[in-house]
Amino acid sequence: AEGATAPWGVVALRGDGAAGSEIAYCVMTGGSGHKEPLAEYTGMFSIHNVPGANIHHCLFQDNFIVDDMVHAVNSKVTFSDCEFKRALADAIDLDMTDGIVERCLFVGAGNDALDLMTANVVLQDSILVGSGDKGVSVGEGTNTLLINVAVRNCLIGVQTKDRSMALLYNCTLEGNDAAIDATQKNWRYGQGGSA
Repeated sequence: AEGATAPWGVVALRGDGAAGSEIAYCVMTGGSGHKEPLAEYTGMFSIHNVPGANIHHCLFQDNFIVDDMVHAVNSKVTFSDCEFKRALADAIDLDMTDGIVERCLFVGAGNDALDLMTANVVLQDSILVGSGDKGVSVGEGTNTLLINVAVRNCLIGVQTKDRSMALLYNCTLEGNDAAIDATQKNWRYGQGGSA
């Protein structure tokens, strides 16, 4: 479109040197990702191999090209009081990561609001609305605890699969095509998920 600019790449935290990083009161919009030899950042905000990062009071919105708006791998992270709006695909993708997501708002993710793989995550006091696929995708050996969470108007509210467990306490699942889906997707895990 006229006046449009190309998306920028990535803000990345990487390695032990980024331990203890705090990102607060920022807005990230219009980014994409970055690929280089031996590293690929699949979110406009990416956290790789960081043993502790705290992200709070931030707004993430309208990413381009790559799947994830925010991606963390092999890290330990906390997201507090953040908003995630109109992700191209997944709003937050946590792979092999321990995390806390609290008091966050997710609106209009193209795919999943929160996508978890081989992770241990607590999601609490948050609202997930209007995801094109799942509000919360719990897969590949993930354990997650949802406390005081509302998931509304998604294709699937919460899906758990492949030896994963989702524990829900005081949650609201409404207006989703399916509230909870426990399934087996990958035979290598030997069993499906449970909720």
